[in-house]
Amino acid sequence: MKQKKHIIFFSPTMQRTGSEIVLLNLLNHISDFFEASVISKYKGPLLHFIKNNIKTSYLYQKKSNDLLYRIIFRLKSIFIIPFILKNKKESSWYINTIVTPDILNFAIKYKVNVVLHVHELEQMFDLLNKEQLEQTIHYPDLIIANSEHTKQLIKQYGRTKSIELCYPAIDTKKNKSNRLIKENYRTQLNIPQDYFVWTMCGTLDLNKNPDLFIEIAAQLLKSKPNTIFLWIGRANDQDFFDSVKNKTIQKNISDKIYWIDCANEDYLNYFNCADGFVLTSNKESFSLVTIEALLLGIPVVTHDCGGVKEILRDDIGIIVKEKNNVQYFVDAMLLYMNNEMSHNITGGIERAMEFDIKIWSQKWNEILINYVK
Repeated sequence: MKQKKHIIFFSPTMQRTGSEIVLLNLLNHISDFFEASVISKYKGPLLHFIKNNIKTSYLYQKKSNDLLYRIIFRLKSIFIIPFILKNKKESSWYINTIVTPDILNFAIKYKVNVVLHVHELEQMFDLLNKEQLEQTIHYPDLIIANSEHTKQLIKQYGRTKSIELCYPAIDTKKNKSNRLIKENYRTQLNIPQDYFVWTMCGTLDLNKNPDLFIEIAAQLLKSKPNTIFLWIGRANDQDFFDSVKNKTIQKNISDKIYWIDCANEDYLNYFNCADGFVLTSNKESFSLVTIEALLLGIPVVTHDCGGVKEILRDDIGIIVKEKNNVQYFVDAMLLYMNNEMSHNITGGIERAMEFDIKIWSQKWNEILINYVK
């Protein structure tokens, strides 16, 4: 019997971020042609959702600024991690995202066959130094881009071959609108059932642009006071979160914006509360939550932040014509709220179904079979 090819999948945290969810969904559909294991740089909750026949581990317990922990981290980085990774050099390495250049550096040192999955846009590439950028673009045997937008960016940095496209995908059967869940979770949140709820999903950080979200809310509430804005996603920086909440207090709308720190299975239940999805991100290489919104049958309003253009079409959702323009956002959202524009629910669901995990995991497995040595 022919021995299976072994792939070690490296991911930064296995937290509920877009790139980590994409990897989780793909891993749970990996071909029997491969033997797979997962190493997360930091311990994260998604490790528990990987199917049982895939071995999982992590290099560090957590991130911490505690002095003792930093000393332990440093000693482990110097003496233990190199030994662990050197013993993995006979396998192929699949590095998920560009934000672990240290892992790629070990792969180069040990001359490992590498597949790099790129989910990021320009601002993340800017965090790499010149040597790291050169290694990221040119060393991997294969780069998988999560969108055409990302693929073109990789080409701009000088990569000319072995770039494959694999869109992020989800199990579309699990993302369905549920009236009872909607009513129950609105009741839990004390949201009146007849209020219109606009939702944004994502980590609360500068790129997701909560300032724009707040400005949109303040403007729209002037004409539609029976509206609630719901942000689903955790903040990694408490000081940043506090400053965001203070802005809602200053604008006297703190009771109209709900911040849901959710990174577990309740995520979709909270999303079910929505009547519309507003995407305020500055940059998105793709937008998995846009797919989820379409599956829930709710309209999408966004600006041109990148890969979302590859999802929405003329009759599905609205991409406002000027980026970061609060009034354009509000005007587009009011079209739906005033029933001046009907949302193409069937067309949106059909479009989202094109990103089903069964379709793209098959494509992904085909790519790996062709490239993994």
